[in-house]
Amino acid sequence: MKAGATPEEITDKKRLLREWLSESRIERLQSFGKFIVFMEANTTARKSVLSLVVDGKELAERIASDDARVAVRPYLQLVTDSARDERCTNHKLMDIWRYFRLTWSTPSESTPGRTIKYLIRDAAHPNHAVMGIFSLENCAVQITDRDEFIGWNAEGYIRRMLERELEQARECFLILLLTHQINSAIFCQTCHNGDMENELRTNAVRLSPEQQYE
Repeated sequence: MKAGATPEEITDKKRLLREWLSESRIERLQSFGKFIVFMEANTTARKSVLSLVVDGKELAERIASDDARVAVRPYLQLVTDSARDERCTNHKLMDIWRYFRLTWSTPSESTPGRTIKYLIRDAAHPNHAVMGIFSLENCAVQITDRDEFIGWNAEGYIRRMLERELEQARECFLILLLTHQINSAIFCQTCHNGDMENELRTNAVRLSPEQQYE
């Protein structure tokens, strides 16, 4: 998006992006068909995930009749593999996060690296309804503009070093050298403990959502 774009241009750009991604999003939703049915079903063991969706009219009445700071009380809930929504649905928090991720206009795709997921929930709602979701993820390995600006590639690092005074450049180089030594020591210790092997083995056997509910 170009700098200084008007609100109309931004809206039009977003609309085009949604249209470009709509086909892959629909294909992705179809592959999650059994998972969606599983999440929305009411059984003796679990309540439908739809019980965590706020009714718009009820929310509007709640806000109109009370102080907004009391009517809506958001909080973060960390999502882990084994944790469940014990308050209401008894679904796994991870499955709840995945379900609401499917409501986005962009297709749901797995990302490499470590991810920390959160649900945003409303303590003012009887079921602590889900207000939103987000995740913190490893950054992309290579983004040219970013890497050159920060100095994460050779060209960017050399350019920034040449722009500094000699003593400042020397200090930056020593910091880089020390950081590399520390990371190398941590890597060697991780390999020695077998943690890396266990992590790789865990990720290798982890099933995708559509495989779990076949």
